[in-house]
Amino acid sequence: MAVVQVSGGAAALVDLLTRLTDRDADDWALGRLRLVSLGGIDEGLAGRLAGGVAQLMPHGGPRVVQKLLGRLRELGVEPAVEPDPMTLYPEAGSPIEADVLHAIASAASPAAVDRLAKQPRLWRAWFAAGPAEKPASPTGWDHFITPPTVVVVGRPNVGKSTLLNRLTGRTTAIAADVAGTTRDWVGATVELVPSEWSDPLRDAVAVRWLDTPGLRDSDDPVEQRAIAAAWAVVASADVLVAMRDPQTDWPTLDGLDRGPDVWVVNKADTSASAGGRDELRISAAEGSGIDALGRAVLSVLGLAAMSDDRPWAFSATLRGLRMGDGPGWRDYLGVGVS
Repeated sequence: MAVVQVSGGAAALVDLLTRLTDRDADDWALGRLRLVSLGGIDEGLAGRLAGGVAQLMPHGGPRVVQKLLGRLRELGVEPAVEPDPMTLYPEAGSPIEADVLHAIASAASPAAVDRLAKQPRLWRAWFAAGPAEKPASPTGWDHFITPPTVVVVGRPNVGKSTLLNRLTGRTTAIAADVAGTTRDWVGATVELVPSEWSDPLRDAVAVRWLDTPGLRDSDDPVEQRAIAAAWAVVASADVLVAMRDPQTDWPTLDGLDRGPDVWVVNKADTSASAGGRDELRISAAEGSGIDALGRAVLSVLGLAAMSDDRPWAFSATLRGLRMGDGPGWRDYLGVGVS
């Protein structure tokens, strides 16, 4: 399902879009969902919320949503630019609660949900204690909302594409025993869990996992361009993973201002030899060591310890409010005026 929210005068056009009779419209109570025709484009759910807000819920196919938005524009509805969360979420009791709902709706990681839901209580308790300074946000928690980028580099045929396919559970990257098979970086969003005791449905952290072309000298101009393009992705990675296998050396990363954060030896099932540095041994084909690799990546991001329960400046308003700004804090947190 997709959700399209309309507000202000635009909400009155929902009756026209859904072709409800006057009697049907009069009987449509706030908070009640109805199964309706959405402009003849799709059949879906529609609901009315307080404050002149309505929500349309068609099937989430891109073409269906595109046609529905086009029909709304024909009726005079204009897309909102950075709408006020209190308008988007009229059920919120305060601006911080609206920001929480907005952040949950856009957060990529399941781990964000419980932490965000606690923030109004945590910030109100902090404010009530009359603290001398604003708390620092837990390291890395913004990655719960916007996924960090993990880039894997290595020479050809060490198993980078096989690893990506293992993490996604499907064929995302082409894996073959032919050097240069991957001609461009390929990526997918995957979920990593911080510990063996974690609940994947609640604690998983989403990351953008990118598989790059094998880094090597090549006379192929197409492969040369792909490798050159990959360097920009490598340089901007939040976590850089270097991979080799027992028969292949580490990639050459001369010219980078950083080194790899995690070192991985793949195809560990084919060799019992130990490496010469602090490295993880995995088998992308067999699945061994994959969970440990995920935990190592989250550790680099500062997300391996999941029990921290502190105020988190997850919104622009929280980041912008200064100490001593009493009325601003009270209004935002919804704690009244003293």
